[in-house]
Amino acid sequence: MLVHHNGRLKTILQDGEVLDAVCTSRDMARNLFEVARVYPEQLILWCDRRYEAQLNYTQLDTLFYHQRTMCSFSVSKKQYISDRIGYIESTPFIKINYNERYPTWLMSSDVGGVHASVLNAIDESKFRSGDFEYVLNSLAKSVISLGVFCYSEPELLKTKDDANGSKQEITTPKLFRFVRQHYKAHWIFILFGAIVFFEGKALLYSLIQAFFYRRKKLAPESITRLAFNTTKGVVSTGTYDVLIPTIGRKQYLYDFLKDLSTQTLLPSNVIIIEQNPDSDSISDLDYLENESWPFHVVHRFTHKTGACRARNKGFSLVKSEWLLLGDDDIRVEEGLCEHMLKYAQEYGTNVLTASCLKPGETQTYLLPGQTTIFGSGSSLVKSSLLQKVSFDTRYEFGFAEDIDFGMQLRNIGEDIIYCPHVKITHLKAAVGGFRTKFKLPWEDDPVQPLPSPTVLLYNIKHRTGQQILGYKMLYFIRYYKNQSVKNPFRYLNKMRMHWNHSMDWARRLLEKEL
Repeated sequence: MLVHHNGRLKTILQDGEVLDAVCTSRDMARNLFEVARVYPEQLILWCDRRYEAQLNYTQLDTLFYHQRTMCSFSVSKKQYISDRIGYIESTPFIKINYNERYPTWLMSSDVGGVHASVLNAIDESKFRSGDFEYVLNSLAKSVISLGVFCYSEPELLKTKDDANGSKQEITTPKLFRFVRQHYKAHWIFILFGAIVFFEGKALLYSLIQAFFYRRKKLAPESITRLAFNTTKGVVSTGTYDVLIPTIGRKQYLYDFLKDLSTQTLLPSNVIIIEQNPDSDSISDLDYLENESWPFHVVHRFTHKTGACRARNKGFSLVKSEWLLLGDDDIRVEEGLCEHMLKYAQEYGTNVLTASCLKPGETQTYLLPGQTTIFGSGSSLVKSSLLQKVSFDTRYEFGFAEDIDFGMQLRNIGEDIIYCPHVKITHLKAAVGGFRTKFKLPWEDDPVQPLPSPTVLLYNIKHRTGQQILGYKMLYFIRYYKNQSVKNPFRYLNKMRMHWNHSMDWARRLLEKEL
């Protein structure tokens, strides 16, 4: 463990003993890599000397349950990277829940750790800086997309209170430098524009200075060759149910059921929530009883429509250890479910999302890792979690109910891991989408809300103020080409009116009882 004060090395400890001969420099970042070279099979920890006595040694094996893990915790609950990063970063990794283990690349020098194999797999020369906080955040931002799982982890310390409540924040020039090194070049202009537009500051010096740096790129194979070697057992019985909401897709559902019937590991139960808004209608899924299925079919028919309601209803019927969330117009390979359970165990995750592509679509992301999305028709979830989360019915017939569900999982301490090795084909049936006409409350308003109020509801619930403003700016820019008003000043006034109306509806939805 490297003990430091204000980013300068004070001592190095191993099993409580001081090591004097490992490092000759006070530069923490340099020492981090040097210690990793000397102890290539060890977990490398760092800790501010103020919190050394509070380090939770007994939990380290549990917290770092595989080698591709990087964790830290900010005791003050403030981050070195300023909130301005939200102007350009729309991911769930920015608004941290400090009460639970939470996926994020935002790192703190207060306390943390990473396995030596991760440090030894990357090019140290890309992470040379006297600013230890900068290096930690740069390192995490670089490796999170390559399959290193990064977290804010409160259990690193026995107590989490900081009497000072302060945190050194990145300077403005360094923030622009960080964006230049870790994002595509156009993002520094968007950051510059957002600060001008929303803060009234033209930071030209920081913008120009950023061009003296290059974007950091690491070779993917440097990380992907590292084994997970997880010690966390997530699969016990290996049983699973499948939940499918359906409405008016008899043949598509039949094809998916046939796929499930040929699985190398069969589901215990297939739960079908069939909907039809016609009060005089009855089920048309005659094949559920006319044919023999190698699993138990649990069929419920309802006149109430809505995918959120259907899935929530299905949650109460789940009996097995795991639940595969499906859709009624997907096709799967015969080894899908067995492979998903295998990868869930390999990654040590309770939530796994498969690659879900339309026919003919090319898979572009090929590495497993923490994902920003949640596939409501392509995910495997530990069924015990369903007691703590549900689909928010305020999104019904709108958008963003699936990513909201993903945020609920993250906020109870779970992570969502993308598995590129397991593939689902989403047919996007022609009769798909919202298969029944539902009149939204704002449909007849003289001024239509833009974007959808449910999208802004998600923003209010799960994004920082800067993230909302960044989304607003980009939405205005991108929508410009899709409308008839080309005068930029008239367009801006018009869009403000649409945006404000949508925000009013979003707040009404937020206040609505579930």
